[in-house]
Amino acid sequence: MLLPALSEACRKVGFRGRRTAPAGDPVESIQADGEVVVIRYRDGSAQVLAPTQDGLVALFVSATAAAG
Repeated sequence: MLLPALSEACRKVGFRGRRTAPAGDPVESIQADGEVVVIRYRDGSAQVLAPTQDGLVALFVSATAAAG
């Protein structure tokens, strides 16, 4: 159920470019370029949604901790 919902959400992103989140939000920014959506978190992790040939999306997750 999650994969079709992510696929539909990715298709409905209403902007292109990068938007920063408000202070206090765990999300740092969201970037949408073409069909790929990248969500960056303040802890240094990221999620990437990219389309696949079957019309769904692949979800890639980076769990790299922020340096500091």
